Formats: sequence, structure tokens, C-alpha cells
Amino acid sequence: MNPMTRLDLDYHEAILYFAIGDSKTAIHVMEKAIDFSKENRLYYRIDDLYRLAAAEALMSHNKEKREYYIKKWKQYGEFADDRHSILAHELFQIMALIAEDHNYQHALQLINQYNLDSKDIGSFRFWFYLEKGKALYGLGLFKEALLYLKKVEIPENFHHPFDLSLFYVTDSYKALCYVELQKIDLALESAKIAVEKISPLPHTPYKEMIYNTYDKIKCKANKAKEAED
Repeated sequence: MNPMTRLDLDYHEAILYFAIGDSKTAIHVMEKAIDFSKENRLYYRIDDLYRLAAAEALMSHNKEKREYYIKKWKQYGEFADDRHSILAHELFQIMALIAEDHNYQHALQLINQYNLDSKDIGSFRFWFYLEKGKALYGLGLFKEALLYLKKVEIPENFHHPFDLSLFYVTDSYKALCYVELQKIDLALESAKIAVEKISPLPHTPYKEMIYNTYDKIKCKANKAKEAED
């Protein structure tokens, strides 16, 4: 088989396994493709493979692999002078700072380097809006967080469960902000929307977060109703 065809096959096989929730097989296929690229000194698909590997490591909370693949991804982006790869790498760094390190201030500093309304960053602005909303929520700035979370839209070309799961948490974060602002009805509504969106997708930490958020807010809403009665 032509090496480039084989890499295409391995990459698509890996993302399909991830899409149906078979992470173990997906990781095996993905790492096999990365090793094949190295052995044959091929850069074809390496950007996609590093992105996939970094996303999986972030979801599985594997800090060592996450840092390794993000570093490799950055090196590729600089070598290829690939603006898309460099932006995506920066975004993953921000996501890790928020989700794993809870370093919201540093994450905001990185986000604020960009003009989020600029055409130069294209659909990446929606990712940055989401991460800025998360960071502001983490800092207790709930009204400000909502302003950015309400700007988030899912890019039209996003169909993979990984990408959709990342975006569906937007409604959960809106719900969490509403809770802090004592707007329980709006919180429950947003939390329920997130559950409805993600329910058909395979399990991920994001799906777990969405369901947990809904359960907690529903419990809080029930207690509030009981207190009123």
C-alpha cells in the first residue's frame, strides 16, 4: 500500500473508533500511524495525528502524554509555518491550563493575546470564546463568563463526537453561571439542553460533567421548590 494511503486509512480508522467509544483500539491505531510516520519520515497527516493524540490525552487526563504530543504538535507547526497548527496548539495549552491545572489567570493571559473578533483566527474564535468563558467562571466572574459563553457557536464542519462533546459543555457552564447568579430556572433549562445534546454520543469526561451538572442543579432546584412550598 502507498504510505500516504496507509496513513489516511489509519487516521480515519482511529477517528471512527473514537467516534464509537472504542478508545483502546483507537489509541493503538493512532500510535501505530504516528510510529509509521516517524519510521518513513513522512509529515503527511502528522498534524491531524498529533491533534488527535493531544485530544485523547487531555480527555484521559494523561498529563505526560498530553505534554509530549502538544510539544510535538508545536514543533511541527513551527517547522511547517502552519498558522492553523500553531493556533490549535495554543488552544490546547489553554484547555489544559483550565481543565487540568485550574490556572485560569494564565489561561486568560494567553487568550487575551488574540483579537477574538478578528477574521485571522476564523472559527477558532468560538473555541476561544468557550475557553474564556470557562476561565472567567473559574475566577468567579459569572456575568462576564456568560457574555462569552453566549457567543459560542459550533462550527458547521464539526461532526466528530470529540469536537461536539467539547462544545456541548457550553450550556453546562452557562447553567453553572446562572446558579451562582441565583437564576435557578435558567440554570436548570441550560443544564437540560446540554444533556439532550450529548445523550446520543459515547462516554467522555465531558459527557460525565454534563450529566453531573444537570443532576446537581436539578437537586438544587427541587430543594428550592420544597423551601417555597
